[in-house]
Amino acid sequence: NQEALRQQLRAMRTGDDAVAYFTRHGANTKVKLIHCVLASSVTRSRDALSPYDLLVIPEERIKREMEHFTITPSGVVHVMPGQLSECVSLSEWVHQCMM
Repeated sequence: NQEALRQQLRAMRTGDDAVAYFTRHGANTKVKLIHCVLASSVTRSRDALSPYDLLVIPEERIKREMEHFTITPSGVVHVMPGQLSECVSLSEWVHQCMM
């Protein structure tokens, strides 16, 4: 149902929400990619937050030279401009988050 999908996407705020969405739906969804940034980059907090504390943002807010993450049904890619990106399977990401 398209309306249910829109509601789920509107309610999605964190990287945990995105991971839960893909864990629940897998590749059986029209949504194939969710963009996130580190929560600390949005809150501008000096407190060290976990690298797993992500906030969902619209794709159009991603700037070319901006560190960000993409979450897909198969994994998480950490994009760091000027460096090699890091890719982790969704199951490994969940495992690392719990440590």
